Amino acid sequence: MSALVFKEKSTSNIKAALLLYENEYYGSSVHCYYYSSFQLTIFVLLNKFGLSHEELRNEAFDAKRSMHKYYINKLTGTISNLQKRRLFNDNINRLRNIRNEADYDPFITNQRVCEDAKRYNEKINEILNTI
Repeated sequence: MSALVFKEKSTSNIKAALLLYENEYYGSSVHCYYYSSFQLTIFVLLNKFGLSHEELRNEAFDAKRSMHKYYINKLTGTISNLQKRRLFNDNINRLRNIRNEADYDPFITNQRVCEDAKRYNEKINEILNTI
């Protein structure tokens, strides 16, 4: 599987997030914003390390960690610019927390939370597109 597929999925999830937001499906929009950033994270990892997706998944499995946490931590450790590293880490963790709440907590996600998710997504993707 080509790494480019993950970049295309990332772009598709941003488009879906915007459509969902416009139709007031805020929780589903948050979900798409998170996966846009996560899929772009995978794309960057595959390009930066020249690994296959299977090799990357196996690393996460061998480390006995969730794929999401493993991939995010692996990428965070490769960002040499300290400010970008902190921004990426802070924003991806905030977005992941919002996504978990939107998907698993017993409340309806509101517009403000969705707009926060969009801002985090934009900051994350801006950083990822520069490394």
